[in-house]
Amino acid sequence: MMGTVWWWSAVVMVLMVVVCDSDGRTTQLLKEKEIIQQISLLDRLVDVMLNVTGCAGAKKPIHEKKKHKPKEGVKPTESSSECDYSQLSLTHTMLKPQEPTCEIYNSEVTEKEKEQILNLHNTLRAQVATGQEKRGAPGPQPPAANMREIVWNDELAQVAQAWASQCPQGHDSARDRRMCTRDYHVGQNIHYYWGFDEGPDWKRAVYEWYDEVADMPSSFVASFQLLKKKKIGHYTQVVWADTSEVGCGIVHYEVELQGKLYPESKIYVCNYGQAGNVKERPIYAEGAAGSQCPGAASSTYPDLCI
Repeated sequence: MMGTVWWWSAVVMVLMVVVCDSDGRTTQLLKEKEIIQQISLLDRLVDVMLNVTGCAGAKKPIHEKKKHKPKEGVKPTESSSECDYSQLSLTHTMLKPQEPTCEIYNSEVTEKEKEQILNLHNTLRAQVATGQEKRGAPGPQPPAANMREIVWNDELAQVAQAWASQCPQGHDSARDRRMCTRDYHVGQNIHYYWGFDEGPDWKRAVYEWYDEVADMPSSFVASFQLLKKKKIGHYTQVVWADTSEVGCGIVHYEVELQGKLYPESKIYVCNYGQAGNVKERPIYAEGAAGSQCPGAASSTYPDLCI
């Protein structure tokens, strides 16, 4: 009500700029420049009234959406190869269009991020290989004699990106993430972040997977098993000895959960080749780091194999 009175007071103030005398002739009270100034003042007053005090019946949004400018780039479902993914699976992840209901504004993994992803994985794999991981249920974890260095694979990354762009609630099928350039099975880890931090945090993602080691029985290293009440499969994929390649994708998007808007949410997807987590197979060979390498030792990570 107060806002309405204020508005009409402002209108009356400006209307008084031009009045009529008793003969019906108009009398100019203010110069043109002053009239324009008065109209400009009215505009500002109305804006303030509408945006600050609010009008009767108007609702102020509880969560204001943040405006993001989508970054241009290669579509996540496009492949630089000439692979016909329909020959691998009619429902292959690379054949799926981006999920239209997912408000994605960025889906880029930079070269710097790729280096970080590789460094995080290989540093943690070397930590296990040298017997420095003391956690477990029980721990410590035994050292690894044949842990391989992980390198980047672009096709793994393309398929991982295509799946991330679905804003999925879980994993795609093993068949739907198969590759044209490799004949191995592909594993996958996913990390979800709902929040307000703008930049990507690959360290958070990789460490969330790796930190499942706290629930990892050291006896499972010789013969992989899954626990009924605890998750260890993300950790075991990160340190699976025969996995030698990784490729990852990410989406930055807005999501509303239980009435609250999270404008800087992210989905991190990493695909691994060859896949780990094969039941009753060893996660790695126990022994001194690098003592059972099928080839030479890594020059970058001497405790890992190439």
